[in-house]
Formats: sequence, C-alpha cells, structure tokens
Amino acid sequence: MPDDVVAARAAAEEASAFAHPPVEPDVTAAYGDHPDQVIDFYVPRTEAGPGGPVPLVVVLHGGAWRAPYDRRHITPFAGYLARRGFAVANVEYRRGTQKGVVAFQAERREALNWPALMNEDPEHPFLPKDFNERIRADVERASRTAEREAQREVARNAARTAREAMEEARKHMNSKEVREALANARYAMRYSMPWWDLNLAPMNTELGRYFGTDRGALVIASDEASLPGVRGGDVITEVGKESITRPEDVMRVLRDQPEGKDVAIKLMRDHKVLALTMKTPEFKSIFSVPAPPAPPAPPAPVAPPTPAVPAPRAVPAVAAVPAVPAVTAPAPPSPPPPPAPPSR
Repeated sequence: MPDDVVAARAAAEEASAFAHPPVEPDVTAAYGDHPDQVIDFYVPRTEAGPGGPVPLVVVLHGGAWRAPYDRRHITPFAGYLARRGFAVANVEYRRGTQKGVVAFQAERREALNWPALMNEDPEHPFLPKDFNERIRADVERASRTAEREAQREVARNAARTAREAMEEARKHMNSKEVREALANARYAMRYSMPWWDLNLAPMNTELGRYFGTDRGALVIASDEASLPGVRGGDVITEVGKESITRPEDVMRVLRDQPEGKDVAIKLMRDHKVLALTMKTPEFKSIFSVPAPPAPPAPPAPVAPPTPAVPAPRAVPAVAAVPAVPAVTAPAPPSPPPPPAPPSR
C-alpha cells in the first residue's frame, strides 16, 4: 500500500478518535506519584435496584505511549459502558518515552489491583452496594427480552415456512401432472363405480302418500352421469322390466346389464308415470376378480442321450492248423470158405 494512502488512513482514524466529545468521570483517584498515574471511575447509569456488586470493566487506552493520546479520547466508550450498566475504570499511565514500555507494564498491574480492592470494600463511596442486584436485574430483563424475541423469531420463521410450504403445495396442486392425475382418478372412479353419485332410499307408506306410490326406490340425489334424466324426488319403480322394491334392486339390475345396452326405466314424478331409456355405461367392478392367466405350456421333454456304442475289439488272427493226412483203414480179411460136407 502506498505511503500516502497509509498516512491518509492514519489521519482519518485519528480524526475519528478525537471527534467525539469527552465524557467526564464520576470520580478520579491516583494510584501513584506521577500526574499520569490516575484512574477515572464511571458509575453505572442504569436505574437503581437492590444493592449488590456489578461487573467492573477496566479500560486501557492505546496510543503507543505518545503524550497526545491520553485517556480522554476513550472516555466516550467508558460513558457508553456506564450507560449499559457497567462500572468502568479508565486507567491513565505515563507516556512519552520508549522507557515507558516497562513502566506501563508495572503500572498496569497496580492499576488493575487498585479498583479490585476498592470493589471489595463495602464501605467505599464510589461503588454502590446495589451494583450486583442492579446488574442481575438488568441481566434478567435482557434475558427475558431476548427470550421473547427468540420466541417471536421462531414463530415468524415457522409462519414463513408454513406459508412457503402452502405456496409450494398450491403450485403443485395446479401443476399439469396433478391435474392429469385427478382427471385419471375421476375417470377410474367413474369406470369402477358409474353410479357413485346415485343416492337412493327405500319407500314406505308415509312416503307413498306424498310421492304417489309406496313401492320402489326414492332418488335422494343423482347426477347426469349416473342415470341420465333421473333427478332427486323421483321414485324408480321398474328397471329393465323388473319391478323395484328396494334400492338394492336398482343397483343389482343395472350391474347385471351388458355394457352399452338400452335399459328401460319407469319412475314416478309429480304423481305421474314416466318412461326413460338409458344406455348402461362401461363398468368394471373394483371387487371383480380377474381370471387367472393361462398356465404356460409345459416344456418339451428332453430326449435322453444316445449312448455311444463301443467299437468291436479286433479278434487276433488264429494260425492255420496243418491238415491231418487221411488214414485209410485196412480192409477186413475175407472169411474162410465153409468146409465141404462129408461124402456118404
């Protein structure tokens, strides 16, 4: 950063530090022989309460031990702390030489000890006995205020979150997907229960004297999609040439009709018999059990594998047997001739 910029910034900070008017202390006490060894005390400016000690803030001003920068330029801050309910000790110290560094450290310890000892003295006139109660009351009051503000903030955040959630829900309900889903749901309801909006009641003798008939089903409410032409106050007496004696008969007969068939309906309206014709709608009961799917075809049997036939083993050649020479048997000897008979 250029030197001129640094110098301008330092001058601006110095002008700002000395621009505030000084705040006079309630009392000043010396802690050494040097004129700069003094402490300015500020009593809390809050309303008095029960007696007791209060927090003590010890202020050590800056200024790099230069003589022009004394405790006067920090007194507005000390006055601010006093207005907030704190007891303040604004410590002055010797300045003007580099040797003041060591002197400042020693004096600072002594200056910090002096108000501490004074704070423990219950008879000292500069520290009221009700400091502690006043501070405790201020802290409790500030805690209650902070708690109420936190509760209000939580409530505001919850309300804001609820509004945002409702706005998101409203946008979602108006979206194309939701509208299509609602339309599909209405169609599915009408498809599974086409007479959903048809509200019927049984007839009796008392109602019969008013409506002109004591048998049938009294229509309490109906819309154009349920039974076209039928309206509240009608008494249905016949559906598809079958007499109606109770409301269940109407629903049973209508469900038994094939889809798209023209069904004749007779009813009593204003003591007059009317004949209507309606076409039964496409209907699929939510209680109908669909036919089970056909079982899959059994797999083709697998042919057993053909066993391999081993090749016949080679028979070793047999050596030729030498031919046996033929033996000719000797001819048998001729028998001797018979003897000659004796001569007579």
